Amino acid sequence: MRIALVDPSAFSPPYDVALARGLMAGGHAVTVIGEAGGVLGGVLGELPGIDHVGHFYRPLATGLGRHLPAGAGRVAKGALHGLDLWRLPGLLDALGIEVIHLQWAPLPLLDLAFLPRLRAVAPVVLTVHDTVPYNGAEPWLMAAGISRLTRSVDAVICHTEQGRSRLLRQGVPAGRLHVVPHGLLGRRIDATPPPAGRIRLLQFGKIKPYKGVAILLDALGLLGPDERRRLAVEIVGKPHQDPARLEAQAARLGLEDCVRFDFGFVPEARMDELFASTDALVFPYLDIEASGVLMQAVAAGLPVVASRIGAFAELLEHGRQGLLVPAGDPQSLAAALRRLLAAPHSLPAMRAEMRRLRDRLPGWDAIGRQTCAVYAAATLAHAGRTVDRPVALRETET
Repeated sequence: MRIALVDPSAFSPPYDVALARGLMAGGHAVTVIGEAGGVLGGVLGELPGIDHVGHFYRPLATGLGRHLPAGAGRVAKGALHGLDLWRLPGLLDALGIEVIHLQWAPLPLLDLAFLPRLRAVAPVVLTVHDTVPYNGAEPWLMAAGISRLTRSVDAVICHTEQGRSRLLRQGVPAGRLHVVPHGLLGRRIDATPPPAGRIRLLQFGKIKPYKGVAILLDALGLLGPDERRRLAVEIVGKPHQDPARLEAQAARLGLEDCVRFDFGFVPEARMDELFASTDALVFPYLDIEASGVLMQAVAAGLPVVASRIGAFAELLEHGRQGLLVPAGDPQSLAAALRRLLAAPHSLPAMRAEMRRLRDRLPGWDAIGRQTCAVYAAATLAHAGRTVDRPVALRETET
């Protein structure tokens, strides 16, 4: 089977690469279609066997495009997205694609408008990584149309039972909705516990409002000075909100003695160093379905302190692989941190439990097989729901 994995803005390169490998292990040919000149192309360029086409936003990959002001860049990207969607069926047809697997829909209204042309080429599957589009962090226009899109494709994949329940409430037909787990990301390592001393906590990844950095800071502010001096908290990642406000909040709460910010992109080698020098990862998220960083923590055998939502609630057991707290509740998060401070000897046992969990989770080969079963269901649905005038739609790609 020839499969196209489409991630226009490269929102999830590690997931794209891992899924492509899992599908290829089953003997399928995979082409990843993403943005021109983006990080996904660089990653795939180093991996044998996975084809990559930088189809989207090519003018923005030029010297002039890279120097556009942020606002102008977003407008240009939106316009180019429509143009590139118009051109996409021709590319897919030329590649002989048999299944189109959309990883993200950056502008759902546009993606919905061009869906009939895509379905004229092959069945369309959509993975819904976030059932609340962009976790509520983007303007309404970025999310408009997503419910209709999920009801219009041939099959929908989500990663959790929470996600399945939400999508059913949004009207996605049960027969077209499939739960396929999110696999491990990052290297499968056994991180060595840091030297005795402060308990080292890490919040890692893109810094966005829904990830609850402000909640973590408030929780730390509820601890006493002696408690804070026994913690070393690193908040590391590229900011997608005003970092000055977070720094001001930390200063107002007197957290200079226990919190360190590192705003910026983190290369893989630096990420390995961070994980190796951490006792536990912190996920004070306000909303989530699945988390790539969680799967990196599982791969590294690291305990977590996390909100009891999404994959955290479904994968982890409170007190075994980590501690789970209600989302958006600084008091409960502070209580969990106090529990770690009172019993630091519990961390090695949590590491061992996380490694046992890691060994039980399906690998990407198995996830690839589950995904192919979804493709088979989508092909049947597509055969029963063909688009109007498919021949005429194909003729527009001459």
